[in-house]
Amino acid sequence: VQMVMSTNAKSVIGFGEDNNDVLHEENREKSGNCFDQDKCDPNANVKDDSKLEKEELELQLRADEQENARILKYKIGKTAFLIVCWIINGLLLAIRFPTLPDLRERVDVPYDEFSPALTSRHIGWIIGCLIGGFCFDRFQKGWDLQLAIGFLVQAVAVGVKPLSRTVFTMALCFFGEGLAHGIHGLVGNAMCLALWGHKAPPLILAMSFGFRGGQFLAPILAYPFLGLRNATTATIGDINATNGNYSTSVRQFSSDIEIPHLIVGVVGAVCAIGFLIFFICPKPEKLVLSNRPKSSKPLEFLSPASCTGGSMGAGILFTFTFFLYYVLMLVTGTSFATYQAPVTQDTLGLTKPDSALMSTLQKGCGLASMLIFTPITRCAPIVALVYIVHHGVLAINIYALIYGIESVQAFAVSSCVYDVFSAPYFGIGLSWAQLYMNTTGAAIMCFNIGVGVGGILSETIGGSLLTNTGAKGLLWMNLICSIVFCVLVYTTTVIMKCYGTKEERLRKAEEKFKSEDSRT
Repeated sequence: VQMVMSTNAKSVIGFGEDNNDVLHEENREKSGNCFDQDKCDPNANVKDDSKLEKEELELQLRADEQENARILKYKIGKTAFLIVCWIINGLLLAIRFPTLPDLRERVDVPYDEFSPALTSRHIGWIIGCLIGGFCFDRFQKGWDLQLAIGFLVQAVAVGVKPLSRTVFTMALCFFGEGLAHGIHGLVGNAMCLALWGHKAPPLILAMSFGFRGGQFLAPILAYPFLGLRNATTATIGDINATNGNYSTSVRQFSSDIEIPHLIVGVVGAVCAIGFLIFFICPKPEKLVLSNRPKSSKPLEFLSPASCTGGSMGAGILFTFTFFLYYVLMLVTGTSFATYQAPVTQDTLGLTKPDSALMSTLQKGCGLASMLIFTPITRCAPIVALVYIVHHGVLAINIYALIYGIESVQAFAVSSCVYDVFSAPYFGIGLSWAQLYMNTTGAAIMCFNIGVGVGGILSETIGGSLLTNTGAKGLLWMNLICSIVFCVLVYTTTVIMKCYGTKEERLRKAEEKFKSEDSRT
């Protein structure tokens, strides 16, 4: 009774927590404001939770959009820098073409004795491809560092090459150049494929376009430093047996090829610094790369089966066919590439600067060809482009054999048309392979080794033919290899039709799995 009275008393005088709560609740209800959502609206907590989830989702979407924009900027920036560096790569490689007669004069030997120095470049290339393929698949965080090292070594080798006075030291420079080019050439192309996946073919051709741009600039850079005459041997002192005076023979060179080689070497070193900056700077966390190796074990990621979804037979067949493709790629145009300057100067009688101008015209045609073929790859079937370029090279080699060395104009036409059709060789071949197999670092390593083997055959056999049979022997070699190349393309097409593209094989596997699952 006392407790009830006490409670009633508190209610009368308006004192106590219960009363205050009641009054406050009444006032809230009257005013239409309810601060206790549990009592006023039983669904209020659910609404608040959904609002919070919606806000969190919007924040997450904004964060994802910002991250995707950052990833896209990174990929575009990296690809643009790769294309610029491939221009420098073309300069580093092609500066030897207009200066080849002067490099040979530095060591004072005929071309058949000089060809081992050229061959050492391709031996270095093969070793570099082996190193690059292994490092690309095993050390994915160090791709930019691999590119930096490759460009730096190549820049040094090219810069000091004209200082060599023996075949051995010249061969060392060519070996270092090939070793470095094998590393960064593989890593650069494979990185572009890893960044863009199935969207990579136009960008691979854009890199090839940049490479051709560098080749176009190389003879222009060398032109002012090429002399009009060949090197001579001067005699210093007099021969007199009685007073003990003896003469000394000194080679005098009319060309200052050390300057363009040094310029190209410095620019190559700048590329190395750029890739070093990319290596040091942080990358986007959610960057997804395609063409990842299936295993970190060397024997497994080097296995051809890793390129074809586990099928060893298809992997060996595809890898070997495209290996042969890249072997033959260089041999079809030996007279228009490495030995163009000797043919134009020794056979057609052009001066060194005029020979460099013809080389510039030829590389300009190749550059225009890449400009045309790069956008075409987005809409035209790759297989059709493969047939066009290979039959074009075959036709021009037939023309060159008949009319090529009859006049300067005929050889110039042959060189220019050859570059129009051969310029997209590498990029189109890589895009063709991408339709049927996973072009991992190991696969591209195998293709690049094919390029090295083709270069060894091209420059060894070509140097011997040029010394012993003249330019006609080189033209016969080009034609025979073009015929073999076309036969290889026909054979590869039949093989690919039998196996089908990657998408077709995946579709068949999914259908088979679904049918087995439905039976179960």
